[in-house]
Amino acid sequence: MTGKREIILTRAVAAVLLIALAAATVAVSYRTAMNGIVNSLTPLAGAPSDNELMVRPLYTDTGEDIYDAILEATDKKYDIDRGFIDFCAKNERLFPNGGFTEVCRRYLSTTGYRDEMWEALTGLSFSVLYDIYKGRTNDENVTVLGDVYDPHKTTLAFTGDVNLGADWNLMSHYRRHGGDISKCISSDLIGMMKDADILFVNNEFSISTGGAPLAGKTYTFRADPADLSIFGELGVDMVSLANNHIYDYGHEAFSDTISNLDRAGIIHVGAGENEAEASEIRYVISGGVKLAFCAASSAEVHRMTPVADGEDPGVMGIYDTEKFLRVIKEADANADIVIAYVHFGTEFSNALNDKQVAAAHSFVDAGADIVIGAHPHVLQPVEYYNGTPIIYSLGNFWFNTSDYDTALLSVSVSVGITPVLRLYPCVSSGGDLALADEKDAARIIEKLNSWSSSADIGEDNRIRER
Repeated sequence: MTGKREIILTRAVAAVLLIALAAATVAVSYRTAMNGIVNSLTPLAGAPSDNELMVRPLYTDTGEDIYDAILEATDKKYDIDRGFIDFCAKNERLFPNGGFTEVCRRYLSTTGYRDEMWEALTGLSFSVLYDIYKGRTNDENVTVLGDVYDPHKTTLAFTGDVNLGADWNLMSHYRRHGGDISKCISSDLIGMMKDADILFVNNEFSISTGGAPLAGKTYTFRADPADLSIFGELGVDMVSLANNHIYDYGHEAFSDTISNLDRAGIIHVGAGENEAEASEIRYVISGGVKLAFCAASSAEVHRMTPVADGEDPGVMGIYDTEKFLRVIKEADANADIVIAYVHFGTEFSNALNDKQVAAAHSFVDAGADIVIGAHPHVLQPVEYYNGTPIIYSLGNFWFNTSDYDTALLSVSVSVGITPVLRLYPCVSSGGDLALADEKDAARIIEKLNSWSSSADIGEDNRIRER
C-alpha cells in the first residue's frame, strides 16, 4: 500500500540482538524487533499472551546436549524432533556462521524456553520453518511469494463484489471508455490494489463463452474470457468463487471459469468440481508468515447455486456450517493466520441478521483470525469478537453503474505481530470507482463507526477494537 516500507532483518542481526541483550539478562524476541513495522505489540488473536506462553526453567550449561534441552522443554507442544532442530542448526540460510548452538544456549540461559523462541531466533514463524523442513513449500496448494527465508511485512488487500458480466451495464460503461480500466477506476486506487502483495476479490460471475442461463434466475452474469485481462490490470491474485452467481450459466461455464482462472494464474477458493476441491485451503507463505485462505457461501434464500457434495460440483456451502468449521480448524492447525471470506447476510441491508452473526462467531471459535464478508451489496458493521476482527460486508466494489459507498480493506502482517487492518472508503458513481475524498471518507467512516459497537475506524483508517 501507499507508503509501504519493507524491512528485512537478517538472522545475523537477530542473533546479535539476542547475544548483546542476553548479557544484560534481558530477553528480546523477534516480535519486539519487528514492532516498528506495524506499530503493534498485541499477540495474535487466539494466541497465548506473554505471561501465558510456555516457559521452562532456565538452561544451565552443565554439558547437557542442547538438542535434549530443547526437546525436554517443548513438552511436545510442537511436533519437534532432533531432525528439525538439526535442520535449523545446520541451515546456512538461517545461521550462515553456524551460531545456532551458542544463540540457543544464551537464549535458554537468560529467558528459559518459550514457544516463540523459533521466530525469535530465525525471523520465521514455526509453521514456515516446519514447512521448509518437511518440503511442503512445493505443495500444489502452497504459494511462496519471494524468498521463503526473507522476513518482512506483507500487505493484503480485499474487496467486495466484482462483476465483469459481458451483458451487464458496468461492462457497457467500460467499453464506452474504450476498454480502459483506468478511466473507470481511479489511478490512485488501482495503485493501492497493485501495490498489495496479495489482492483478493469476490469473483461474482462465470468466465466462459458456453453454457446457458439457469432457468428462472433473475440475474445471471457471464464474462467474456478476454475480459479477464482486467484482473491482470488491477493486480488480482486470488478470488472467491463461493457466491450465488458463479454457477449462473450451468456446469459448462462453471468448469470454464475454473480453467480460465488457472490459465491466468489466479488462485481461487470456495468452489470446485467436487467437495474436496470446493473446500480446498490455499496457503501463501510471505515474509516469514504462513497465511491460509478459505471461502464459503450461504447467500441464496431459494437455492439455485449447487453446494459441492461428494463428487458433485458447486460452492463450499455454509447453510450448515459443520463442514466449513472443519476446514477452518484444519487451516488453523497448519498456518499462522487464517482468513475466512464468506458470502452471507441480507441483501441491501446495513443491519446484520442473527444467523450471519452466529456463523461469523463460530468461524472465529474454530480458528479464523480474520472474517471478511460480501453479498449484501452494501457496507455493514465491523465487529471484534473475542479479539478477532469481523468485516461483515465490504459491499459492492466494482459491480454496477449505481451510486454507492464501498471500501478497500488493507491487512498488514508480519512475523509474531497481530495483523493491522485499515479500511479505505471508496465511492462509485455511474460505473466510476474512486477513493473517497476527505468529506466522503469522513462520512463513510462515521457511518460505519455508528453501526459498530466493538470496533472503531480512526482518522488514519486503522480498525481498532474499542
